[in-house]
Amino acid sequence: MLARASEIPLQDLAHRAQCSPSYLSRILSGQRVPSWAITERLAKTCKADPAIVRKAWETEQLRRLAGTPARPRPPRTASRPPPSEHSRPQPAARAWPRSSAASSGPRD
Repeated sequence: MLARASEIPLQDLAHRAQCSPSYLSRILSGQRVPSWAITERLAKTCKADPAIVRKAWETEQLRRLAGTPARPRPPRTASRPPPSEHSRPQPAARAWPRSSAASSGPRD
């Protein structure tokens, strides 16, 4: 919320917090909890009181240590299981059937 209210572009905010834009994106989406050093730099960059932000950060650290999930993950919408790292992508299905002339083999 601080990042959105500050209206600082993600790239600039990441640079000022001394982290990568992708890591900052994961922080802002709730996928990662940053170190206090990064959190403090984000608070100062967004002109927030680090003491207040520290309380929220400590609460999140305690929640993580207790193993309580921050928010439930949404269910997968795909009907197939997630692909393994060793599986190859399957070719896309054709939208139209092959004509009999095209599938009869080589022409003379």
